[in-house]
Amino acid sequence: MLELRQHVVYLAGAAYSPEEADGMSAIASLLEGNGFEVYLPSRDGLGPPLCLFEAGQLDRTVLAGVTFALAIFQLAHRCDALVFNMNGRVPDEGGTFEAAAAFALGKPVVLYKRDHRTELHGQDNAMLTGLSHDFSTVKKADGLPGELRKAMERYPRPSGPSAGVPPCVRMTAQLGREVWELLEESRAPGVSTDPKDLPDRLAALHDASSVNGFLSG
Repeated sequence: MLELRQHVVYLAGAAYSPEEADGMSAIASLLEGNGFEVYLPSRDGLGPPLCLFEAGQLDRTVLAGVTFALAIFQLAHRCDALVFNMNGRVPDEGGTFEAAAAFALGKPVVLYKRDHRTELHGQDNAMLTGLSHDFSTVKKADGLPGELRKAMERYPRPSGPSAGVPPCVRMTAQLGREVWELLEESRAPGVSTDPKDLPDRLAALHDASSVNGFLSG
């Protein structure tokens, strides 16, 4: 039997409208109530702190870079599995990438979909459903914890990063780790860090990252 509280689940999917955000929060609460720790990017990532800043305080390229790196770090090193909420007219493009990245990293992927809209004659695209390894989707939210347990039992928890991970992925994940540590530091009880300093500190991490030299060189 899995020790569920030792496992972190990346929850992918759209959270741009209030309705989408409420749906993602409900799934997160369901999983957390069943013993999983959940990483929800719109709640636990850069969204909450950066929404405090006026547009233009952080260069768009820097924001894109640190956001991408944070996702890669979570997927590669911190999270043990991924749940992808596919509901909507089409599956969220960011969530599609995150699910594919988790699959490529050897992490269990569970697909959730209760929306019957589709584009391929009643079936979802096999390039998506194949990420679940059995081409299935979970149709009821209360079935997610059980499916997640079964998926994680099929795939042993990696003991460390794969030696076959390309250098650009390792470097990106390292930048993401530094971004995550900065966020954790800013949220720690009793910390008096001025949130207005966060854009400058993120920009400094981004500019100092070895991934920039690797990609530009």
